[in-house]
Amino acid sequence: MSRSPKLRYRSSMVIPTAVRAIVLDRFRQMDSRHRDVVMCAAAIGLRFDLHVLLAAAAYGEEDVRAGIDLARSLELVVAREGALDCYAFRHALTRDIIYAELLAVRMRPLHRRIVRALERTYAPGDASLSELAYHAWASGNPRKSLRYNERAGDEAISLRAGRDARVYFIRARNLLGVDSTAYRRLTRKLCAITEAEPPDPG
Repeated sequence: MSRSPKLRYRSSMVIPTAVRAIVLDRFRQMDSRHRDVVMCAAAIGLRFDLHVLLAAAAYGEEDVRAGIDLARSLELVVAREGALDCYAFRHALTRDIIYAELLAVRMRPLHRRIVRALERTYAPGDASLSELAYHAWASGNPRKSLRYNERAGDEAISLRAGRDARVYFIRARNLLGVDSTAYRRLTRKLCAITEAEPPDPG
């Protein structure tokens, strides 16, 4: 069972959940075409030239330029000084988060199939609830991620496994809009976990 709400990358670093949420919140303000353009740029690297992006992207120049302009307005991408049509992601973490999103998008259909397979065999109290929670989250399905991760989090609370509950609640919350009732409910549950934890003796 996962013990950390942070995304690991490059084997030795972690991306804090809050940073990832901020980047993805901005990224998801773009429509699907422009997200595709920025994910393609992330695949090229931290720095990328427009002519390479145009050759690699599945869209025409107008859409590619519009995607990069929008990414710049959302402070995901910056123009490189002194170089025409040369850009860079605002921070290496920004590029890594968006590149991870590219990998996740490609894997989501597989996770959706796994969720459907697990649902056919799942029974209340079954150990596969943790698997359902993970695969529903990895599939990018907000409804199922909320259902299974909140249920798994509540179960973890009942077992006094606060760290596990935090992971489940954060997973579910990260796929929800901040103005939603479910987002606020999960935030209250996360705050309750923090309040219930003993103070750090250090």
